[in-house]
Amino acid sequence: MRVGYPRALLYYHCFPFWKGFLEHFGHQVCVSGQTTKKLLESGIEKTVGEACLPVKIFFGHALALKDSVDAVFLPRLVSLEQKTYICPKFMGLPSMIRASLPELPPLIEVEVDARKDGLRGSNGLWRAACDAAVQLGDGSARQTKAAFHAGQSMQKEYEQMLLAGLDPNQAIASLDCRDSWDNRERDRQRSSGRRNGGKAEGRGTGESGLSSNMPKPNILLLGHPYNVHDGGFNLGLKTRLSGMHFRVTTMESVPARNALYEADKLSKAIFWSLGRR
Repeated sequence: MRVGYPRALLYYHCFPFWKGFLEHFGHQVCVSGQTTKKLLESGIEKTVGEACLPVKIFFGHALALKDSVDAVFLPRLVSLEQKTYICPKFMGLPSMIRASLPELPPLIEVEVDARKDGLRGSNGLWRAACDAAVQLGDGSARQTKAAFHAGQSMQKEYEQMLLAGLDPNQAIASLDCRDSWDNRERDRQRSSGRRNGGKAEGRGTGESGLSSNMPKPNILLLGHPYNVHDGGFNLGLKTRLSGMHFRVTTMESVPARNALYEADKLSKAIFWSLGRR
C-alpha cells in the first residue's frame, strides 16, 4: 500500500518513527513535496480563516497527496509527553481534514496521547501503533511489536544525526540510505580529522569567503520545527543566515534531557509539549 504522509507540522519531529513502522509492514511511505506558493494557496482555499498558517500549509500538503497514494496517515496529536499537551488545533486536525477534504483517499487516523499509553517511555506511540496496525490490517501482535521497535530504531537514528549537527531535512533524506549511521558518522569524523596544510580539509576560504581561522558567529534559530525547517514557509531563513556567515543552531541539536532540565527550573511549569523544549 502507498501511504501518504504530509510534509508539515510535526513531520520534522516524529515522521521517522512512522516511516520505520510502516515500512516494516511493507508499505511504501510517500511524502508530499516542498512547500510552494501554489501549495499554500490550495491550503488556504480549503481552510477556515481562523486557522493558523502552519495548519493551512498542512491542508495544502494533504491535498498534494490526493492522487498519488492509497491512504493518508494522519495522527491526532494530543500529548507527546506525560503531563503536557499539544496545541488544540493539532488535536482537531483529523476532524478538520475529514470535513473539508472529502476528496482525499481514506485516512489512517490514530491518536497519540502520552497520558493514556500503558507502555512506559513510549509517549503514546505504542497505543497509536497498535491502532494503526488494526486499521491497515497488518499482522499479529508480535509483528506489530517488531514494527514498533523498527520505528523506534529509525527515530533514534534520526535523533542521533540531529545531535551530530545534521539538518532535519538532511537527516530524513539520509534515512533512505542503507549504510548504517555508525559508518556515516565514522566517515564524517575521519574526514574532519584530516588536515591539508594545517587547515581542515574543505574549509580554507571556502564557500563563505571567510578565513579558516575566523570562527563563524553562532546564532540560535528558535521556533517550532515546522516553522524553522520548512524553507517554503520561512522563505529560506536558514539558508539566508548561513549566507551571512552565521553558524545556525536549532533546538534539535540540543539533547532533550538538557532542555527539559532547564525548563524544570522555571518558576511556572510549561505544559505545551514543544514549548518545554
